[in-house]
Amino acid sequence: MNEVFPDTPISANTILLFDNESGKLLKSWGANLFIMPHGLTVDKENNVWVTDVGLQQIFKFTHDGKLLMTSGVAKVAGNDSLHFNYPTDIAVANDGSFYVSDGYRNSRVAKFSKEGKYLFEWGKKGNKPGEFNIPHSLAIDENNIIYVADRQNNRVQLFDTAGNFIKELKNDVNVEQLPAVTIDNANHLFAVDYDPTKGADSLVKGSTIFEIDSSSHCKGRLGANASTNRTSCWFHDIAFDKKGNIYVGDIKGLKVLKYKPKK
Repeated sequence: MNEVFPDTPISANTILLFDNESGKLLKSWGANLFIMPHGLTVDKENNVWVTDVGLQQIFKFTHDGKLLMTSGVAKVAGNDSLHFNYPTDIAVANDGSFYVSDGYRNSRVAKFSKEGKYLFEWGKKGNKPGEFNIPHSLAIDENNIIYVADRQNNRVQLFDTAGNFIKELKNDVNVEQLPAVTIDNANHLFAVDYDPTKGADSLVKGSTIFEIDSSSHCKGRLGANASTNRTSCWFHDIAFDKKGNIYVGDIKGLKVLKYKPKK
């Protein structure tokens, strides 16, 4: 994150809607809106939320791209109620309030009302409970527990809606990153990790998908080729659909991978 971003928006459409069975592109929008879009969340009302680490802003759109809300000041970094510093992700609660992981340069989670009013925040840089080293991804379960992928600490931290620390869930593999978390329809927690260590073939060892239970036991580890082996990939985000399919974004391979549950 020390690189200098371009100063002009991306001219191509950046938000893409695909058919979840065929992979056919159905619609796209977002040209000339973003510099470096990073986090994407679709809420229960089908609104699309995007964080932009280049613009230092948060956006809320209708499903077809009409802008509904903007938070943050364009291209102005900060660490207060009005500014972000490379915000990474958004999670939206059932009551419409939302949480922002902020992020690459700040080390906090901020909560906002449904209308976008800043309410409070928690966190600072570190590795103790309630501290973060790149809070990178967020999820909320049916009990309104907030899960934060604390990326460089290789763990998931749990908080209540007031930001009080509940517990941490550690990855059982010692790797550099745990970039993203998601929760399926059965309230099971899934995550992705990343090991940049190079193997004998000079390729990075890569990422896996895995489930974490309440005791920090990891199971069902899955690599890019659907085996338990790591291959040269870098999973950066993960999501579920209503049918239980898993989707991961591989930013090394520049593609989205879909995994179907075994019958």
